[in-house]
Amino acid sequence: MRSQHADETTSHSWLGIVILLGACLTALGCGPVRSTQQINDAKVAFERARVSEAYASAPYKFFRAQYYLHKAKEEWGYSEFETSYDYAEEAESAAEAALRRSEEDPWRDPIENRGRTYTLEPYRTITADDAEREIEKLESKQSRDSTSNDDSNSK
Repeated sequence: MRSQHADETTSHSWLGIVILLGACLTALGCGPVRSTQQINDAKVAFERARVSEAYASAPYKFFRAQYYLHKAKEEWGYSEFETSYDYAEEAESAAEAALRRSEEDPWRDPIENRGRTYTLEPYRTITADDAEREIEKLESKQSRDSTSNDDSNSK
């Protein structure tokens, strides 16, 4: 006949083993789940910034978010889930900052402080020489338009 104390000890040890096994399984599945969720959150934040045209008003933050998101996906592919989570968190933060910036303050011309607002096309790179040529074209077109308006008003 077994004692009641032996039955309690056996049931407690089984309970401990089940709890330990459950904790181990939870810990193993936690990294991929958390990093995947964070990457999805970063994608949503990035898309919101893209739709609000943050690439024009906050290009540094916008492209920072884009490249951090890319790096998070890359690290996830290498099963570096903690690193992936960190990059995705940084991407989400940068995308939200770009979104806030695009809603608050449009980008102004920093070269000559003309106070003009420019809208850049997404993923278009221009050099300073290109910008000067574009400005000259616009100014000559505006002067021609104002001259033709003056001529038509005097007739």
